[in-house]
Amino acid sequence: MNSADFIIASTYQEIAGSKERAGQYESHMSFTLPGLYRVVSGINVFDPRFNIAAPGADDSIYFPFTSQDRRFTKFHPSIEELLYSQNENDEHIGYLVDKKKPIVFSMARLDVVKNLTGLTEWYAKNKRLRDLVNLVIVGGFFDPSKSKDREEISEIKKMHSLIEEYQLKGQFRWIAAQTDRTRNGELYRCIADTRGAFVQPAHYEAFGLTVIEAMSCGLLSKPTVGRPLVFLAARQKTPFFPLDKKRVRAFSGPN
Repeated sequence: MNSADFIIASTYQEIAGSKERAGQYESHMSFTLPGLYRVVSGINVFDPRFNIAAPGADDSIYFPFTSQDRRFTKFHPSIEELLYSQNENDEHIGYLVDKKKPIVFSMARLDVVKNLTGLTEWYAKNKRLRDLVNLVIVGGFFDPSKSKDREEISEIKKMHSLIEEYQLKGQFRWIAAQTDRTRNGELYRCIADTRGAFVQPAHYEAFGLTVIEAMSCGLLSKPTVGRPLVFLAARQKTPFFPLDKKRVRAFSGPN
């Protein structure tokens, strides 16, 4: 970083954090590697080389589900198969029995920070929530041998364990990582058609582009408390509320 002339970050919080939390780059101001290396002045996060350029969502792809004349209907058969087919294959496992239920949806990398297994476990343990909605997540591989990342391998194994332990098949769909941005835009809108919601359960998120995409499609979006998106969404008056423990208990009850 010290050799760079120009550094681009998504948010100020990513660079220098807040009163409550250190920024991602702020943590590099001083650190040690015992017996190897000691840094007394790593990076100055207030250096003008740091610049903020927040990513956005392409409004030709991510637009409200109510704009029926703009919808990418050619993807509807493949999305129907992706969400509701009861066959398991390399693209999806698990299945949804009741297609009338709203869908709680999340899409992210399958790692500890993104916390998709945490969302799955919360859903799995809550009988009332399971009666009310289906859960669909998109992320990662199904086969641990296809990943070279130890953290992802651990999360893959944990996800399989949760599916078996809580007998989630029938209420839960796990879809492999999707790379077609255009179809993903329509996927958000199809989730909105079910009166569903997008949940971003990450322990930490510097920006959270998927939440911006979901909100742009008119999908009710719930990141956890403390994200930069809380302030952005409040300013834009988007369909959003922060997901904290009190709200979770109030919505879903004790079980």
